[in-house]
Amino acid sequence: ERRLRAAGVAGAKPAESGYRVAARAGDAALLVLAPRTGRTHQLRVHAARAGAPLLGDVAYGGVRRMVQASGRVVTARRVMLHCAALTLPDPGTGEERRFEAEPPEDFGTLWKSLGGAPDALALRE
Repeated sequence: ERRLRAAGVAGAKPAESGYRVAARAGDAALLVLAPRTGRTHQLRVHAARAGAPLLGDVAYGGVRRMVQASGRVVTARRVMLHCAALTLPDPGTGEERRFEAEPPEDFGTLWKSLGGAPDALALRE
């Protein structure tokens, strides 16, 4: 049985996420999301609760397709969520280690199809 998570309801476990809008492209926005706690689907739930469900995240209210002003249809074949950077403590030294990953090709292609500037996808603190 599939169980969706919820925010702001009785019995929900506390969770905190940070966000900022990195860029906009028409009706779409490129968000930088940062979970401060580690709950299942936390970023997806928080984005939906804030009225900005993730593109392709139909489980949490996102749309799979966007129709642009030109009539062109842009389709997300998956949830458009990508972990660009992860910081973890090194088990040997305890020092923080940062791992980074460029967005997958489909993520970048979709962003550009929406009219987004390619340089907006560059990793920034």
